[in-house]
Amino acid sequence: MTVDSVGRINPHAVLGQMGTNQSKNLGQLAQFSSNDGITKMQESIQQLASSLQSHRALQASSLVGRKVLVNSDSVNLEQGEVKAVIELPVAVDNLVACIYSDAGELIRKIPLGQHGAGFFSFNWDGLNPKGERMPMAKYTIKVNGIYSGKEVALKTMTVANVDSVSLGQKGEGVKLNVAGVGTVSLNDVKEITN
Repeated sequence: MTVDSVGRINPHAVLGQMGTNQSKNLGQLAQFSSNDGITKMQESIQQLASSLQSHRALQASSLVGRKVLVNSDSVNLEQGEVKAVIELPVAVDNLVACIYSDAGELIRKIPLGQHGAGFFSFNWDGLNPKGERMPMAKYTIKVNGIYSGKEVALKTMTVANVDSVSLGQKGEGVKLNVAGVGTVSLNDVKEITN
């Protein structure tokens, strides 16, 4: 064994004195220890991911029965009115909301006038131009306006009821099943109402 002047053992000299078999065994032990540590770390990360998904699912389940604002031009007319929201990047003139049946038939045009940049919301009372109540069904709302002398289509957001929650497959995350809209990622919810 090699000892320096202070009395410390020189590990390189010790390893050099060991046989090649002992060095190989020591290397294998170190490798087993590393592999075991990596496996345990992977298991811990998987447990953490599972726990986070369960937590998000629990949070999302509290949305069942509540209304959310999501990017969609589809609405379910049930009882009462349907609320829609438009985000206007700039001031727009002559806004008009057109309500279409699921078959594509124009049901009603609602003039909304001029509005400045920002969010603008409006309601459809569920009536056709004759004042007759439309049947409970799925409808589409398209909103157009005039900007710089040209007609532009605007993105519509609707307020709809969350019917249920499902766990996404293969890392997709939690999904909300929204009435009249379909499946929506929890990340795509713009606002939670009532």
